[in-house]
Amino acid sequence: MSDNDTDGGVEALSARQKEILRLVAAHFERKEIARQLNISPHTVKAHIDAARKRLGVATDRQAARLLTEQEGVAPLSSVTAVPEKVATPPDLAQRLKQLHPVQALGLIVVLAIGLAIAFLFLMAGSITTMQAIQSLTGQTH
Repeated sequence: MSDNDTDGGVEALSARQKEILRLVAAHFERKEIARQLNISPHTVKAHIDAARKRLGVATDRQAARLLTEQEGVAPLSSVTAVPEKVATPPDLAQRLKQLHPVQALGLIVVLAIGLAIAFLFLMAGSITTMQAIQSLTGQTH
């Protein structure tokens, strides 16, 4: 493949494919890219696979290298900057809204069990403390 074929391939990439390849160039893993762009890892893979096919390369890193070289960005080995658009993790309320109802129910059950166990330990500690105080003061019931 000549440089002209590669140049045309890079220009033919969608904006999303370029965005994802820039994150690949910045050494982000597919799961991290998915999290940042609020898309599924499967969608990230589909975009990367389409870009690789369009560019005629075998690996994600090769596709990212072609894009960054075409855009005049530093080669992969020296890319250390965080991408321009770094998504902040969603807050707890957003994450809870995204849960499937069964997952939400499971979370509630786990939290309830955790609270019950914590309460039991607290009560056991209180009873032990009361018994120790009673034995020190000589009071018994």
